[in-house]
Amino acid sequence: MSSEDDLDPRESCRPLPFAELMALEPLDDAHQQLNSIANDPKMNIAGTFTLPGRLDVPFVYSVRRIRDGNLYCTRTVDARQDGDVCFTCVCSFKRDEKKQTFGHQPEAVQQRYKSILGGKRPEDHPASPSVDADWWIEHVEEGDITEREFPGVNVRKVDMKGYNDTEEIKRNPENYRQLSLYSIKGSPEHPTTSESILDLKTRDQSGEFDNLYICAHLYSSDKNSIPLIPRALGNANFIALASLTLTVMIHQHGEALRMIDWGSVASGDAKDLPKRWFVQEAWTPRSGENRAVHESWLWGPNGALLATTLQDCLLRYPSEEKL
Repeated sequence: MSSEDDLDPRESCRPLPFAELMALEPLDDAHQQLNSIANDPKMNIAGTFTLPGRLDVPFVYSVRRIRDGNLYCTRTVDARQDGDVCFTCVCSFKRDEKKQTFGHQPEAVQQRYKSILGGKRPEDHPASPSVDADWWIEHVEEGDITEREFPGVNVRKVDMKGYNDTEEIKRNPENYRQLSLYSIKGSPEHPTTSESILDLKTRDQSGEFDNLYICAHLYSSDKNSIPLIPRALGNANFIALASLTLTVMIHQHGEALRMIDWGSVASGDAKDLPKRWFVQEAWTPRSGENRAVHESWLWGPNGALLATTLQDCLLRYPSEEKL
């Protein structure tokens, strides 16, 4: 990331496909900048996709300061390829007011789908495909496409066929549901000794990595989001499917978003940090007029609702005329 004043779209970039953005060093620079704005922030994002992204051109992010207030800070972010804006958004950050006088949320996903999630470890569920669309899965099974490992997050797809393949769900696609489990890969840093483990724990619990954790939640939530829509409609023969707008509301602060299970870390274990597993619950509440909506809730391991995502999408089928 860079500020608008020092942005050079062709400077200090190396070409990488979109999925590998999770591993880019500039994300670390970004989270350091955001931590200087607000310690332990909640984030809201409202963005618009303006051009399709390319796999062979690096993304360059420019950040513009809108306002720094006592509780809220606001930034706009443009994602460019070859100087053209392909995504633009407004981000707001809110400080933790350290008090709650009210609150409510739906019943936790772990309770509502206990019969589906119960009795299995997250690792027992199959890895989510790179593209969760029938045509992609068929090409992978036939050996025409090689699956590449998704960096940064481990995403597992829960088998929902027993729930979704009922006549009631087919008649009411708004009740279609897809659950995904996810956690981070590796750690925010790479400790090699017990001393560095303790240092990492201190830094993690201080909130140093909180914005990187938010990035991981966002990447996982959008990994295979809108392919759910044609599945819910029972018609995978679409000719166009794309996100138009994206809104994300982060509801929780700090500890609720962190992804290392420090309570399960053994002393001196410097190789494999136990992870906390989160759940994405996704559905589509509406479709029509070549548009569709994707919505999801992100749940913490303890059943706390962490975030809500909302996407307006373009959806076209062969029989429909172009506008």
